[in-house]
Amino acid sequence: MLKKEPDTQSTAREPLGIADVERRLAFIQMGRAEREHLRALRPWLSEQVPAGLDRFYAQVRRTPEAAAFFETGHQMDHARSAQARHWKTMADAHFDQDYADKVRAIGEVHARIDLDLQWYVGGYTLVLDHLVRNLIETRVPRTTGLFARPTTTGPDLADSVCALVKAVLLDIELATSVYIEAAERNRRSLLEQQAREQTTVCDVISRALTELADKNLHYRIQEDLPPGYKTLRDDFNNSVAILHDALRTVSDNAAAIETAIGEIAFAAADLSNRTEQQAASLEETANSLAHITEGVQTTADHADEIRQAVARANGNVEKSEVVVGEAIAAMREIEKSSGQIGTIVAMIDEIAFQTNLLALNAGVEAARAGDAGRGFAIVAQEVRTLAHRSTDAARGIRELVHTSDAQVRSGVESVAETGKALNVIVEDVRHISASMSAITTAAREQSGRLRSLDLTVKAIDTNTQQNAAMVEESTAACQNLANEAKLVNRLIESFRLAPRPKWRTDDDTAFNPSCAGMDTHRA
Repeated sequence: MLKKEPDTQSTAREPLGIADVERRLAFIQMGRAEREHLRALRPWLSEQVPAGLDRFYAQVRRTPEAAAFFETGHQMDHARSAQARHWKTMADAHFDQDYADKVRAIGEVHARIDLDLQWYVGGYTLVLDHLVRNLIETRVPRTTGLFARPTTTGPDLADSVCALVKAVLLDIELATSVYIEAAERNRRSLLEQQAREQTTVCDVISRALTELADKNLHYRIQEDLPPGYKTLRDDFNNSVAILHDALRTVSDNAAAIETAIGEIAFAAADLSNRTEQQAASLEETANSLAHITEGVQTTADHADEIRQAVARANGNVEKSEVVVGEAIAAMREIEKSSGQIGTIVAMIDEIAFQTNLLALNAGVEAARAGDAGRGFAIVAQEVRTLAHRSTDAARGIRELVHTSDAQVRSGVESVAETGKALNVIVEDVRHISASMSAITTAAREQSGRLRSLDLTVKAIDTNTQQNAAMVEESTAACQNLANEAKLVNRLIESFRLAPRPKWRTDDDTAFNPSCAGMDTHRA
């Protein structure tokens, strides 16, 4: 808040008048005699003042700070002429109201241009230096000789110098008093103006801050403040405009964030449900996979048992193959023996035939012998019977051998076919054994892979459950964030912002206050 400068009113002073001049003349003892001494210097002053002024202005030209008060040489010439005229007025030594008015004019001009007293007093010092030197040098003639003494002519030199110095110092004091008085008057006027300006500015800023405290960001300072405070007005308006735009942007972004958070929360909830379902499915899958792993392991064990049984069957088949070979060899021996038996039977049949012939011959011979050969006939009969029986037996044996031979041949063929079948079976059993071995190996590999897959699925199930927990936490966090966004929106809605222009869309997030008609009234 701006502070008002304290009121520094001082006692008002009357305009410079003849009484003020007379009072000063009396104090410095500038009476009629002194004035006459000063008037007596008028011819000399009219000659020497221009030279003194030339010296002063030459020094001004060599001093940039002093020369800065003159924009052109014409201004410097005009000032020199005015000073020469004022010296003539001082030399008249009237010191009347006209003189007082001229001194006041000089002092007020100095105050108006803010002339530093060092240049004013310094100028008088240079001119007075020239005058005093010239006065002494011209009014005090010297005689020659070691013990020469100065002589004076005309007015007394001391009186002349004193009168000149008194007049100069009086003029300096009067002009300086006017200068100080005008400066003080200007200072009081400036303080009063500053106080009025500060009061106005304080009122305007106070209203603006009240509107700002009332959350009215549509308010702008439109009053025409003094030049020194226009920057303050512009800074305030720019600051409020920036805050207005920032809150407008925050409002739009907060709405967008709230919408996005709603969508994220909805997606997170859906993801949570899906994750829970996936976790349940993975758990079922893990259980099913565990059962499958156990089943594959059991299948691998059974396949191994079958492989072992097939291996044993393969061994037995190979043994059977050997037995069949031996049976075929035995059959071939039997066939060979049957052939030998046939030969023997043929031999027996031949013997029986010969025996029968012998019996017939014996019977014939016995018949020829009569009774003497009756016993021989009986033997012959028995031999014939035996021969018949041998023939019958040989015939039976031959038939049996023939049948046996046929059966042996059939058995040899059957055993051969059996051997071939056994060979095929052996090959098949070998293939089956190899296949079962491969199946057992594959089953064990699948069992191992399924165990790894089971572990992986369990790990995925664990991660999925953890993800489900994290999704639930994210959902809760989104809900909290949505609540915070709603709170931010409610806070922003408590501010009064400028209405959106009709040509703007809801998607615009920036607001330029220069495009909207701002006024000093509440929105």
